Amino acid sequence: MTRMSLFLIILILGSCQLYEPSLPKWDTSWKIELQQDVIRISDIIDSQDIIKDSLNTENNKNTLFISISDTSEKQSIAEKDLFIKTSDQYITQTVGVFEIDKPDIEEVQGSTFSELFADLNPQTGMVLPVIEARTIQAGPRSVVFDNFQEIGIESATLSIIFHNRMMVGIDNNMYIVLYDAMRSDDANGGVIDTISFDAAIPANSTLESLPLDLSGKSISNQINFIYHIPFSGTDSMMTLSQDELNSFFYTEVVMSSLMVSSALAKIPEQSFIRENTAPVDADDHTIQQAHIDRGKIFLQVENHLNLDNELQIKLPNFADKNGELLIVNDFIKAGHHKNIPVNLEGYTFQNENKNNTEIENIIYTVTSRTHSQDDFTWVHANDSVSVSVLFDTLYFDYLQGDLGRTEIPFEPLRKTNILDFADFQGSFVMPELLLQFNFHNQINYDIDVRLQVKGYKYGESRTTIEDSIIIDMVHTITPGESESADNCIVLDKKSSTPSIVDLMSIFPDEIVVDGVAYVEGPGSVNTGDKVWMDYTIDSPFELKINESLIIDSDKKIISEKDLDAEKRNHISENLTQILVSLSTENGLPVGSEFSFYVSADSADLFSESINDSTQKFILRNQIVAAKTDNQGYANATVKNEHTMELTKTQIALFEQYPVYYGFKVSLDPTDSPVRFRSADQLIYQPVLTFNVLIDPEKF
Repeated sequence: MTRMSLFLIILILGSCQLYEPSLPKWDTSWKIELQQDVIRISDIIDSQDIIKDSLNTENNKNTLFISISDTSEKQSIAEKDLFIKTSDQYITQTVGVFEIDKPDIEEVQGSTFSELFADLNPQTGMVLPVIEARTIQAGPRSVVFDNFQEIGIESATLSIIFHNRMMVGIDNNMYIVLYDAMRSDDANGGVIDTISFDAAIPANSTLESLPLDLSGKSISNQINFIYHIPFSGTDSMMTLSQDELNSFFYTEVVMSSLMVSSALAKIPEQSFIRENTAPVDADDHTIQQAHIDRGKIFLQVENHLNLDNELQIKLPNFADKNGELLIVNDFIKAGHHKNIPVNLEGYTFQNENKNNTEIENIIYTVTSRTHSQDDFTWVHANDSVSVSVLFDTLYFDYLQGDLGRTEIPFEPLRKTNILDFADFQGSFVMPELLLQFNFHNQINYDIDVRLQVKGYKYGESRTTIEDSIIIDMVHTITPGESESADNCIVLDKKSSTPSIVDLMSIFPDEIVVDGVAYVEGPGSVNTGDKVWMDYTIDSPFELKINESLIIDSDKKIISEKDLDAEKRNHISENLTQILVSLSTENGLPVGSEFSFYVSADSADLFSESINDSTQKFILRNQIVAAKTDNQGYANATVKNEHTMELTKTQIALFEQYPVYYGFKVSLDPTDSPVRFRSADQLIYQPVLTFNVLIDPEKF
């Protein structure tokens, strides 16, 4: 190696640097759902002495506020009401009469004049005497068809074109006897039939015979012909030329299209199409459209042909997520069978016309196509292709239609230890009571609800019932669509007999709410759709708020579990965004101002001043009053969400520990008294969303 080469190698190595691969930065986020709080009007009353005193003015008696509530389990339409089972279907398609290719016209060489009149020993230049009319038998001559070897004919005709190129004419009534060369040992010598000509054939002319009907005959591909030719003779002598001596006749055999019931032949492509229906067995349901959660169709195919088979089954009642109809294609070898499972999970079950009308039948179209064969193959009319369509139970996770009258039972709600007077001293006044049912329906059907509210007063042993009151309630819940439909029903002492006041007046030891819901009529449902209810027995009252009522929450801490030290250490460097979201659900019939406080100093948490934005921020939200019924009671909550994006300086607050948070609610003054129930409440849920750019080099 030269010195220059060594120098170049060292120079190259010295100029190279090795780089280790590095991971790219990526965005991520996490949420902290802080503790949900509930502010009840009853809590507000207890915390405001002025209000409490104004409600306890009747003969210095205490007002006894009652608030009893319970919530049912969420119920759904049972799986047994969201399925169909269709009867299995069986198709056996025999080949039946089938067609094979029409044979080509076959030319059959006949005989020369010298051969036919050999008894005259005709020679060129010979003076031929007058020839008397005579019938000459010629043959046999043969024809062989190459597209079959043996066939049982259902319908076909055969005719012969006779070309007379001789100088002698032929009278009418010529006939030709056809023999099957492969059946010469039969008792009749293999005779097939006789072909006739109904006119004379003058010299140098052509005539086609009457067609011979071959229906019902079985023949091979080798046919012999015996000609019975009635020559008309000549009326004068003539000198024979060489051309006249060599003159001849020949025939052409013409066979029509062949419809056969059996054949050993070169079978062309055959196909058949069968459309069939399977009635939908959905009990008293009607289905317009559904989405299949699970279920299969099993296709069992038996090919009893000596031909390979291409099978196609179309099921237009099933479409995939792209709207493509279900088509099953498969190949079945000759003489074989095959089981083909078809998984319908994820398919839409629909009317074949896609018009959302009732699906009465499952339609399926079976197309069977055989391959053409170059070899001779036996096929018989009773050869068949059998297709069994076996339907598994189809379960739906979405259904549109009419479910008939479908029952959804509610589990009984039992409430005990309702009124405890053990530590109560003095006298009390029970105000008017309201029984409120809140129905929540995610199912897109009208639902008829029939409930009973039962109050039981037991004896000391709790084995006997001393008194009881039962309240019946019937209501139709409106359908839920994209979200649940909430229905509120309020019953007071005038709504029923007996009333909720009658029920509570027996001081029940137990309250039981049970009943049933019925789905009926047109609509739609997903398997995840639920219906449930909650009820409240409540003490209503009227209250005029002259000045804002302010309620403070307890001070809370964002826990180390939610925001650990490692996350805090990287907030300033890696955090790109913090969103503070405040979700509220107001069931109070008055509006309010909601203030959410976050601070590093617990002593300064609820002050309105912010001296350092890295130490504290406040999120404020104006809350709209709940919707009320015609009596003025809240009957529908108002949901609201307010989001605040923190500034860079505010983000620094979360690098510290501990971090405190809490809220203040200021109820708006009212111009006139407002009707409350003691269970009216405001729910709020604060959520912190941290968006972070992760740099793996710094972790």
